[in-house]
Amino acid sequence: MKEIDTRELENQISASNDIESVNNISNIIPELSVSQYLEELLKIHKMEAKDVIKAANLERTYGYKIFSGDKNPGRPKLLAIAVAMQLSHEEVQRLLYYAKEEKLYVKNSWDRVIWYGLEKHLGVSDINIILHDFGLVPLLK
Repeated sequence: MKEIDTRELENQISASNDIESVNNISNIIPELSVSQYLEELLKIHKMEAKDVIKAANLERTYGYKIFSGDKNPGRPKLLAIAVAMQLSHEEVQRLLYYAKEEKLYVKNSWDRVIWYGLEKHLGVSDINIILHDFGLVPLLK
């Protein structure tokens, strides 16, 4: 089932006469936990958690706790995972949504470097070098 487009959902809400019909609209983003979405992404990208954890420069035990749902990582760790998985911009924004973190905002200089790194398929270390060169806080310390 294809997910409903935001603009289409807005139009359906505007045209609706009651809240019940709005709440029954199907194809809205499914509510997943971060770990559930990461599991889905691992399958889609044919990756294993151990490889992502290593590429994201995360401590092994902590990384596995993220993937199992035992830890709720902050935005920088999520973005390191996104970089390690070479996620699309849409997948990154969705990951941040599920984590209830702010979306990447390219008018913010730190976010812009992360966006660039994702676009150019750079690794965490390469992104950290660019962040350092611009006097910005590293993705992971």
